[in-house]
Amino acid sequence: EDEEEAGDSDDAVLQCLLHALQATNGTDHEIFYDLGARAHGLGEVSKALQLYESAYALNPLDTQLLGNMGVAQLELGNLRAALRCYRAALRVDAHNMSARYHCGELLLELGRLRALAALLDEAPTDVMSQPEMQQLAHAVSQPTERGGGTSSEDRHI
Repeated sequence: EDEEEAGDSDDAVLQCLLHALQATNGTDHEIFYDLGARAHGLGEVSKALQLYESAYALNPLDTQLLGNMGVAQLELGNLRAALRCYRAALRVDAHNMSARYHCGELLLELGRLRALAALLDEAPTDVMSQPEMQQLAHAVSQPTERGGGTSSEDRHI
């Protein structure tokens, strides 16, 4: 019974969002964002990305949106696009810990240690004081623990 009520509630929220989208003639980026987040939560990543892109067209300065777009791109295997989203969020807000961390994690995974070091060097002090960022900084200072080397450093993603 609770599942049925939750499903009815989800349907009602979706209907409300679709009605709001129609009422605003598609000019409210937050509605596209909310629809995208809902699709993303349901595992419909491609659909979520389409909705996020519609929101982005209306407000390219929404850092939370850019971060979600990065996550969706990453889930779809679009590593370059994910990095572009995270970096765009950081251009808007250098203090965006989430975007900096996700960007750093991806750079670390790709073995792009110099790019990661630069990302960390330009981070504001308050961001670098966070434990997650300290872990990334430690990873840069210990490159041999991850198989080391810089063979992929010159590759641009």
